[in-house]
Amino acid sequence: MAQGKAPLSVTIHGGTELRRALKETAGDTDDLKDLNKKIAEIVVDEAVKHVPVRSGKLKASLKAFGAASKARATAGRKSLPYATVIHWGWPQRNIEGSFFLTNAMEKKQPQILETYHSELDKILDRNGLK
Repeated sequence: MAQGKAPLSVTIHGGTELRRALKETAGDTDDLKDLNKKIAEIVVDEAVKHVPVRSGKLKASLKAFGAASKARATAGRKSLPYATVIHWGWPQRNIEGSFFLTNAMEKKQPQILETYHSELDKILDRNGLK
């Protein structure tokens, strides 16, 4: 991935309406939270194979989160402030980025899109929204 390239993202058009409809029919958006976590786990499972390892702390910090409106894969925490530098790089210090998260998302994009498509169909069917 070229330096300075914007991170990848997937936008679901009609997502707001879908969340609203699920709240009205199912009473919650837990299905979407679970789906989004599943998507983030796909990215994390791939990224963990490519994260640079010295102590293993950065690799262990990779986490997947799902909310009703987004999937999020993260690396680092307050005690691991170097995660951002390892991922994006720091040209002023001659540190090249490894882009382990964005490359993982790029590599797994077909699987992510297929998972969204099939799982959203299941959610719509279960809730009578199809």
